[in-house]
Amino acid sequence: MSVVTTTRARVEVLIQRRLLDITEAGKYLGVSHKVIRQLVQAGELPYIQRVRGRSPYLLDIRDLDQWIEWNKTRAI
Repeated sequence: MSVVTTTRARVEVLIQRRLLDITEAGKYLGVSHKVIRQLVQAGELPYIQRVRGRSPYLLDIRDLDQWIEWNKTRAI
């Protein structure tokens, strides 16, 4: 393995992706990609599209974490 390849691998480990596609977001939340689409269409999850109406939804992992916090249920 070259020094450049080793350095690039280390950088990729250090940089976490912030935007996830629908499938990745579903895995992150433990639901199907269909549920993610429903949440987006219901306005419960904000999203980004590079080209409005044509490109795939991208979801910010911080919004997913916030959605988790808002939807936690506590025993009474």
